[in-house]
Amino acid sequence: MKDVVTLKVKRDRLKIYLDPEADFFQIKQNLLDKITEVKNFVGKVKTAVEFAERNISDEEEDELLNLIRENSEMEITYVFSNGETDPKMKAVLNSLKGEGKVKFYKGILRSGSLLEYDGSIIIFGDVNPGGIVKAGDSVIVLGHLNGTVYAGTESGKDAFIGALYMNPIQIKIGEYIARNPNPQMENNKKSKKDSKFEIAYVNGENIFIENYNKDMLEVMLENDS
Repeated sequence: MKDVVTLKVKRDRLKIYLDPEADFFQIKQNLLDKITEVKNFVGKVKTAVEFAERNISDEEEDELLNLIRENSEMEITYVFSNGETDPKMKAVLNSLKGEGKVKFYKGILRSGSLLEYDGSIIIFGDVNPGGIVKAGDSVIVLGHLNGTVYAGTESGKDAFIGALYMNPIQIKIGEYIARNPNPQMENNKKSKKDSKFEIAYVNGENIFIENYNKDMLEVMLENDS
């Protein structure tokens, strides 16, 4: 059978190329074959997924994601649908890349683990309770933030913290600290559709956590100037 699915492992995601002309049933069968082939090699891992070269509906996307979950040990943390990054997410990621050094980390930061870098950090995975992130600049978690993050250890209050699922035990931006009075671990089986990308930032003397939108970004930019 002709291959209508191609898998490529990128630094921050699994990219799945889908033949735009093939029958969808054939695509599912070929994807199943590919996932079965790499199952033992890939093992248990958290990763983002991108579908490329073919426009697929939400229903088709769900079918393919379920096929991957049911036939591998991969846990999908984020989906870049139809080869496109969400425009709001893209703007945030680009803002980090334009500011200086960025460290990419893929996987789970478990209790007792420390991830530290003097620039910005982008995490493709979760930060569990007891996991600690320290960044000289900003931090983005493309997963569940259930642990502790210290951002702006060098840049101060101009840094920010973003997460798909914002539920930290404690966050610190520059010298400003915010604590969660009743932290409960978020369910890591939620899909991208359940997520609301939120950003924590300093305005005045306080840390605010809000859904990412244009108005909030303008407040952050005004605060930086």
